[in-house]
Amino acid sequence: MTKRNYQIDYPRMRINLEVNDIEAFVAVASVLNFKAAAARLHMSASALSRRVQKLEDLLGVRLLDRTTRQVTLTLGGRQLLERSSEILAQLDEAVISLKGNDSPRNASIAIAAIPSIAHRLLPDALRLFHERYPATRVSVRDMTTNEVVNAVSSGEAAFGITSFVQHDPTLEFRPLIRGRIVAAMPKDHPLAAKERLRWTDLRDHAVISTWKGAGIRMVMDVDLARARDRLSPLFEVQQMYTALRFVEEGLGIAPVPDFFLGPNERERLNVAPLIEPTISVDLGAILSRRHKMTSMAQHLLDSIVARFTSPNES
Repeated sequence: MTKRNYQIDYPRMRINLEVNDIEAFVAVASVLNFKAAAARLHMSASALSRRVQKLEDLLGVRLLDRTTRQVTLTLGGRQLLERSSEILAQLDEAVISLKGNDSPRNASIAIAAIPSIAHRLLPDALRLFHERYPATRVSVRDMTTNEVVNAVSSGEAAFGITSFVQHDPTLEFRPLIRGRIVAAMPKDHPLAAKERLRWTDLRDHAVISTWKGAGIRMVMDVDLARARDRLSPLFEVQQMYTALRFVEEGLGIAPVPDFFLGPNERERLNVAPLIEPTISVDLGAILSRRHKMTSMAQHLLDSIVARFTSPNES
């Protein structure tokens, strides 16, 4: 890791800070866990602790309160985190723009997304982002909705892409697209001849759905309960992607948001709108209100938003 210094000048003092020490503090402050932050920086937890202590000594301010059970930010720590994250991101952009792939320190962004979105809708957005910032590394962690929420809450991911989540005052949900729940079934399914299906039509057939804790399943269950109906799947899976693969294998019919269905799925399967009730679900970005997003992460989110709002969206 390249060692760099910069100076903060005040009327009567000058403080020499090393960028690596600031990076160390930001890593710990983002996850509030020395072991996890040390693993991210590829160093020992003790070495990381010494770096943070050095920064505290240099500034003359306690940044973190440490106990055997938890790590918390002090007021000074919160103030420094707000400023340093943006400073490091701007430094990354400046160095990358000047030196490109030869930059001694390339930016890295971690995001979380449900697999069905990661494999179908993210590639175009990542391609657009890579064209603009070729030296920036992006780590995409494909997870369940609950895991995406936890990753964003902990600061492990800059933001997440998933479906509906329950209200959490520490999180912000920004809708990207709205999808309608449709029925995906094999082309030779007994219901394939119908142009539209009622939810009651599914009662006598094998249904495949995500498990009750999944965001989309919760939306369906709530709206069906309001219509005095309920979903009784024969097969429950963790991911919508798996449900579609089960449909292709002829195991049953699956209610899915239409944005999960690409050209290949629509060619292989029969798709019909589900009515009475008509149910819609939002796909969006989850952001933490506690962890400020870097400008580079914002650029990546902008690329994803551009992909989802593109008129060529499939």
